[in-house]
Amino acid sequence: MDSDNQGPEQKASQGKILLVDDNADNLDLLSKILSKNGYEVGATTSGLFAIQSIVQEKPDLILLDIRMPGINGYEICRRIRKDPSCLEIPIIFISALSETTDKIRAFEVGGVDYITKPFQTEEVLARVKTHTSLLRMRKHLEQHVLELEEKNRQLEKLNKLFVDREFRINELKEKIKKLEKQIPKNKD
Repeated sequence: MDSDNQGPEQKASQGKILLVDDNADNLDLLSKILSKNGYEVGATTSGLFAIQSIVQEKPDLILLDIRMPGINGYEICRRIRKDPSCLEIPIIFISALSETTDKIRAFEVGGVDYITKPFQTEEVLARVKTHTSLLRMRKHLEQHVLELEEKNRQLEKLNKLFVDREFRINELKEKIKKLEKQIPKNKD
């Protein structure tokens, strides 16, 4: 994904966002808004290209229009969700469709949020920040769980080793007691 205006004076990336919209003006405006706020932004007007690029380079979030020529946003989302490696990528629909049924359908096909056009900059940034933060936290928790599972395996090995040695020590103590009983005691 190409990064827009990433100079050395800018802070680290807030995440990679893929914009999918057939309207070049919307792509340009959203790209500027997100880039200015520290996000790496990739954009495409093609749903099929979006699906291919997502499989190759997983973004942290997708902003997806619904009404597009050829393949609509619902179908794009449905296809993305069929790939198990893409299940955790948040997809936010951004559309002029404002009926409740349109929004519900977006959630049913795998969207995590919905922004109605015309959009407000603050709303877009708040929703993108929320979902990228949730993704980072989920990844952090998953990593923490893996680390804890590994530590648990190590503790189980140490515990088994400890129990085995304790058993061996008790066996040796019993043998020593038996041997002590066999040795005559001096009565000096």
